[in-house]
Amino acid sequence: YVFGKAVNRSSNSYNLVSISAVFLLLYNPYFLLDVGFQLSYLAVLGLIYLYPKIYHLFYVKNWLADQVWSYAALSCAAQLATFPLAMYYFHQFPVYFLISNLLIVLPVIVIMYVGIIFLFIPWPGVLKLMGLGLESSITWMNKGLFYIEQLPYANFSSYQGIAYYFTITVIILGLCIAFQFRDKRMLYISFVLLLLLVSIQSFNSVSTGKKKHITFYTLRKNVAFSFFSGSEAWIYSDLDSADKTINYSIKAAVEASASQVRFMNLKHKIENNWLYSDKNFFMFDGWRMLVWDKEFEHMLPSSPIKVDVLLLTGRPKVVLKDVLKSVEFDELLIDATNSDYHIKRWTDEASALSLNYRVLKKSPAYSITLN
Repeated sequence: YVFGKAVNRSSNSYNLVSISAVFLLLYNPYFLLDVGFQLSYLAVLGLIYLYPKIYHLFYVKNWLADQVWSYAALSCAAQLATFPLAMYYFHQFPVYFLISNLLIVLPVIVIMYVGIIFLFIPWPGVLKLMGLGLESSITWMNKGLFYIEQLPYANFSSYQGIAYYFTITVIILGLCIAFQFRDKRMLYISFVLLLLLVSIQSFNSVSTGKKKHITFYTLRKNVAFSFFSGSEAWIYSDLDSADKTINYSIKAAVEASASQVRFMNLKHKIENNWLYSDKNFFMFDGWRMLVWDKEFEHMLPSSPIKVDVLLLTGRPKVVLKDVLKSVEFDELLIDATNSDYHIKRWTDEASALSLNYRVLKKSPAYSITLN
């Protein structure tokens, strides 16, 4: 794109971007399914189309203020173009994106030009000094970004389906067409879709406030599930609360449905109006669950107990016939921490015993709604 603009400034920018995409896709057609490819090209198209329109909304006389507004307009254009897809993939929106983008402009310029010069200098002494400067710039830039990330309300989380974000994309495209061609019909259609989306979101928020449910998450080596009661949620896992999987996957999904989120260790004991947990036993508004892991094999109950769900996790060496002597359950859940061999053996055994079972490894999440 930059090369094309340098050779002939009157070239069609969209054609230049399209040609670069064609070259990459000829090299590897699967780039089309790559998140980085999708977001990069959406960002560039946003800069080409939206940036001039956003920038010309205001005229700033002061040179420095105009530079700040120019970078702010760039950030808004890229963010608006990538917003639906980024939310769909990552379920998070950086609230302070304008501040972070403005703060990294100067370090990025220094890093880019020093890095290019670094490639062409043959003297080790000079390279060492430039390398120290380059390292310092990158370090301070990352520290600034990490600081902004830790600020209160730095991220807005939302966990919606593809239809939701597709509708947002249609609304953004409709508004662009409406303002580009002065088309009132597209403007009305966009506002109707926006009103419909807000209405559905409001209805879901009200209904969620009255709903109680349990959600199990599929993790390859760990176990995690959440209890939801209206706007409150309790996350239980054998992972640490600072683990990336908890923060970027599970917590983002939970915060989309609950405003008050608490993290609990899997063996943490708690007792309140709705939830009771003690080691391997959980009771939530009358619904009962037993987590059968390797530790539980050494503390079997003296008399049979009845639960709604039995969760097999952590590769316990059990036979379902023997399990039924100690536990009576309505549904058997087998999570992804177990090996394929154990899962196959248990599912065959469950089918033979006519037991109701579900393998969590086959789905990203599984929810049980309480009446």
